[in-house]
Amino acid sequence: ANGQELNDPLVQRERFNSQMKDKAAGDDEAMPIDEGFCTSLDYGLPPTGGWGCGVDRLTMLLTDTNTIKEVLLFPAMKPEDAGAKDLGAAPAAAPPGAPPAAASRGNATVNSLIAGIESLKADALRVISDFSK
Repeated sequence: ANGQELNDPLVQRERFNSQMKDKAAGDDEAMPIDEGFCTSLDYGLPPTGGWGCGVDRLTMLLTDTNTIKEVLLFPAMKPEDAGAKDLGAAPAAAPPGAPPAAASRGNATVNSLIAGIESLKADALRVISDFSK
């Protein structure tokens, strides 16, 4: 209590044993003995209480920003207007004869990735060939 953690293995084992007696008496909320935790306490588990600061909060402090939204690299929620779209609706049709913009960007990305993989494959085969000589 009051920010202090119980780090005494003997006292902790006594409390676990007391809970086991309570469980035998019908207490459904009593916890079983956690031998791994007690062993950790025996070996000298450091104090487990303390203060923690995430990278996002540290970045807020260092950049003197007012809200966490200013330092997050991704949005926490979708914009409200995005929820108004009907997810079952068909996408808008592209002009006749023209591929949709997203599809053409997607194909360019896939083609670029394939070219990069082929280049890596050729380099790997060259290294293997040189190594086996």
